[in-house]
Amino acid sequence: MNKFEVPYNFASDFIPMIKANPILIPHIKFFYLPCFSNEESFCTRQALYLFGSIPNTWDKYIQHIIELQKIAPVALLMQNGGTMEVVQKYYNNGVRIFILTDDKLAAEIKNHYQDVSTILSLTRILKQDDFYNLDLSMYDEIVLWFNYCRQLQLVKELPTKYNYSMLVNAVCYYKCAKCKEHWAINGNTFEEAEAKTTELLSSYCHRPGGFHPDERICIEPADLTLFDPYVKTFKLVDRIDLSKDIIGALRNYTENYGVGESKGVDWYCLS
Repeated sequence: MNKFEVPYNFASDFIPMIKANPILIPHIKFFYLPCFSNEESFCTRQALYLFGSIPNTWDKYIQHIIELQKIAPVALLMQNGGTMEVVQKYYNNGVRIFILTDDKLAAEIKNHYQDVSTILSLTRILKQDDFYNLDLSMYDEIVLWFNYCRQLQLVKELPTKYNYSMLVNAVCYYKCAKCKEHWAINGNTFEEAEAKTTELLSSYCHRPGGFHPDERICIEPADLTLFDPYVKTFKLVDRIDLSKDIIGALRNYTENYGVGESKGVDWYCLS
């Protein structure tokens, strides 16, 4: 059974809830979370800053990392910008996993530290040819763009020299043209961000007569075993969800991993 990359939402009930479910802890590869500030690296989920989820002082912020590391490793999101100075700051506080999009920074990290893992973020949105034409050797893992959830035939053809992570529970649709927009909904208030999200989803993703339910890109727990031979880790979203929903998803996927009726290989092989 592959382990899961679990989002962290900075909610006060998250860590107690995880600790109350010790059976889930062995299935966690790491918790992932954004930097303390956008100045260090811009976060794709600005709602965490906007809604005050992320602590407003470094001392309070780093305490979350300290408490999380007592349960499982922590991975830092640095998908947009970042420097070795920032890496050093978090390294000195025990972080050994960095999620990036900058090849040069990833290579520099690997050259500087022997005990650090670098992960290529899905926000890089690699296409099939990229895995053959680009040098991605500076990454220990590559997170596949979510369309690969319904392109098992392409996942099978990926170069075996790389390790891959696969999203499993994204609430979107195959070949959604608006996915980049609702991946990073922003606003000046909670209400504004919520309104933007609702408008975008209702006018496009969830519009009447729009995408068919069969075009959903989530992977059912029973079908994780179809991807097991080709990926090393499964990734859960979303870090703006409530703690009960994040931990509930982890429980659902671990308890029902490979259990139940499969949708079959053809379901996951859209062209």
